[in-house]
Amino acid sequence: MEVSDYYELLALLRSVMEAKFSDRGYDTEIVASPQLATVACRIIDALIEIEKQRGDYVESKWDKWRKIDSTRREWKLIRKRIRKIDQWNNWPLRERSTFLDYLLSPLTIGKEDRKKMLKKRA
Repeated sequence: MEVSDYYELLALLRSVMEAKFSDRGYDTEIVASPQLATVACRIIDALIEIEKQRGDYVESKWDKWRKIDSTRREWKLIRKRIRKIDQWNNWPLRERSTFLDYLLSPLTIGKEDRKKMLKKRA
């Protein structure tokens, strides 16, 4: 099955975002799924491609939407989820980084904010 309609892709993206960033639940199979992280990025890539074809693509719109920082609702949620991971302090930095990318996807994070997120908890 292939979804290529712009509005269907938007609906799919909204559904993925709700599943990953809902305050109501924490299903690791969803929020930290490498497969869902990949799918979420592919949805955005498809939306961007459609916008480019239509001639109404604005790069800054997607860059701004994807960039997470401490002012975003998702920031607090990710911090909360990380605090619930008992093994976090035992994981090497690379493993924490990979897991963080899965949690954040399709969102992105700047270098300094990434450092804050990846710190070991005291």
